[in-house]
Amino acid sequence: MLAAPVVGTRLDLYAETLATWNARINLIGRAGQDALHTRHLADSLAVLPLLPSGARRLVDLGSGAGLPGLPVAIATGIETHLVDRDQRKCAFLREAARLTAAPVVVHQGDFFTLPSLGADVLLSRATAALATLLDAGRRHARKGGVMLLHKSDSQGDEQALAGDAWRFDLQVFANPTDVRGRLWRIANWAPRRG
Repeated sequence: MLAAPVVGTRLDLYAETLATWNARINLIGRAGQDALHTRHLADSLAVLPLLPSGARRLVDLGSGAGLPGLPVAIATGIETHLVDRDQRKCAFLREAARLTAAPVVVHQGDFFTLPSLGADVLLSRATAALATLLDAGRRHARKGGVMLLHKSDSQGDEQALAGDAWRFDLQVFANPTDVRGRLWRIANWAPRRG
């Protein structure tokens, strides 16, 4: 972890850059900009206590505005790969990473077509259904890797639907930044054999 003043300054710079770009390409919506620190940044950083010790590579699937991957990279100094299809969002991610000196690599493309990124931890916030993320995780996680997902308390059906095709260990944690939010930690996932 970096020193708190350094992290705070870099997170503020990220927030300023996001606000500027949001006016042009609508990364988080106009309403989201008003709650950038309290909702988006704090929510992204809520996964920090769940990161396994010794994690050396994080991959944020469907990174969009860089949430949660970019704030986590800024706070931890861990090499983080941000994946998004949208060229404009990737341009923003590269600029934000440059300005904040975050240890980030940006990949433009579909996470199902990219070569394996060998993640210790896969991150995702409002990207896709659990079954889709488990499938992507099979491609991009190292053996023994985990997923840390931001989900809402109303997404219980996702667990059941994913359970039809996948087996996995799931721990659910309250999200301290969102009373309706949950943080899912998933390990040992594999497809069920028919």
